[in-house]
Parts: sequence; structure tokens; C-alpha cells
Amino acid sequence: RSPPSPSLICPESPPPWRQVLLFDPSCQHDVLRDSAHSFFLDFLRPPPPAAPPPAALPLQRVLALFSIASLCDRSAAGAGQERCLEGALPLLLAQSMRESHGVVSSDSHAGLATLEPGEPHFAAAAAVAATAAAATAAQQQPQQQPRQPSPPPPPSPPSPQQAAEASALLAQWRCLCASRLCDARPAAQHAAREAQLPALLLLELQSPEVETRACALYALCSLCSPPANDGAGRANNDSSGGVSAGGAGGGGSGEADACWRLQLGALALQSVADGSMLVRAQLCRLIVTLARRHL
Repeated sequence: RSPPSPSLICPESPPPWRQVLLFDPSCQHDVLRDSAHSFFLDFLRPPPPAAPPPAALPLQRVLALFSIASLCDRSAAGAGQERCLEGALPLLLAQSMRESHGVVSSDSHAGLATLEPGEPHFAAAAAVAATAAAATAAQQQPQQQPRQPSPPPPPSPPSPQQAAEASALLAQWRCLCASRLCDARPAAQHAAREAQLPALLLLELQSPEVETRACALYALCSLCSPPANDGAGRANNDSSGGVSAGGAGGGGSGEADACWRLQLGALALQSVADGSMLVRAQLCRLIVTLARRHL
């Protein structure tokens, strides 16, 4: 079975692949076997600086994030999480969050390509200038000569309301994708910490959208979740070094590992004054998760 074509997640066509992943989770093995997950990861990478991103890119990224989250959700032996981790998904999510919040990437991630700020505006301005120059030249030509056709105008940008809705939807699915990646996986949690995802998720708590704040807390809860075990109870808890049932280390000593999670929970308590019941419910989940893991 070959990897899906780009039309499968194009917003202009029916998205059968995401429907298959939604209603038939058994196809996760086929997608991972053919390395088709890398196709969805490519949608999270920035486009070349020379070409402005298309208007449909936010929706395509949302569908790609949904597909990646579906591959990570309840996959056999965590295969989906492992393959997405190998594809540097934490770094891609962190880069997308930095781009959304206008946060400059740190030196430790300087090797990861970033979008040039304002590049689409420069391209649109150049296209408008070219249109105006062509029109002026046509007016200066003699009347007997046919007027040269002017280039087509640049596509109109989305309205502020459409841009805000697309940005909020993208932020929510970034959080949900991070949650499915890090749930009960110490190696993924360590990679997310190295990519500075916890700090970026805390920034989402300042979002005006209730759903975005709730999704951010949901992802923070997965970052603090205990590792999966095979019924051995707390024996596989990473309080002694972050070792999961499969023996993969979570990085760092147990005391340091507990420290950053408890600090994360303390910083997330700023949502205690949130007026949304949905947000406060996710905050309660985070507190209960930290209590079960570290008490």
C-alpha cells in the first residue's frame, strides 16, 4: 500500500484518509509500515522561503496534526509514538508554536529551519508593485499597439476572523498532538522537554480561546503522566530514573525528573482563576496526575 497522495488531506477534496484513521484504527500498522507518517510530518515543516505559503496551509496542517495524533493514539506497543519521535515531532511542534507566538528559537535549535517573518507580505507587495508597473507601461504605449495583459492580482488574504479561527484550531491540534505523543511515554516526555514544549504550552494558557487553554492543560497532563506498565503497579514509575516498562530511560535522575514536573504544575496553577469549567476540569486532571505520580 503506497503512501497517501497530497490530495487526500487537501481541503478542496474529501479527506478519506483521516476518516479511515478515525473509524479504523487497525490501519495504523499499514501507515507506519510504509513510513507514510513522514508525509504528514512534512506538512509541519516550513515551506521554502522563496515561495509564500498557500492560503490552505493552516487547514492542511490541522488535518496532518489530526492524522499524526491518530497514529500515536493507542498504537500497538507505542509504535506510532516511536516513529513520530524519530521524525522529530517535538521539535516540529515547538517550531510551529514559536512561529505562532513570535518567539525566537534558542541557540540549541538553531539548526532547525524557521520561517522568515513577513515573507508572505513582501511577496504580496512585490506582486502589487509589478502589477502597477505593468499598468503604467501599458498606458504610456501608443494607442495603436495592443495593450499588454497585466498579471493577475495576488490572492486576497483571509479576513481577520478567518485567520483567528484557523490559528486557534491549529493551536488546539498542536496541543492534542503533543498529548498523544507524550502520554505514558517517558522518552517522548524527555524529548518534549528538550524541545521546550512545556514552556510553550504554558504560553497557550494565555489564549483568549477556552478550547485552546483546555487543550494546553490536557497536553501538560500527558507530559506529567506516569509511564505505561504491564500491571506491575508503581514498580515501573520513573521516580528512580524515568524507566518505563520497556526499559527506555526518561532522562535525568528521579529527583530532577520530578522537580521539573512539579514546577510545571505550579506554573499551570495560574489557571485556577480561569472562569471556564472546562479549563478548571483539565487543571484538576493535572493536579491528580502529579499527585498519583509523585506522592
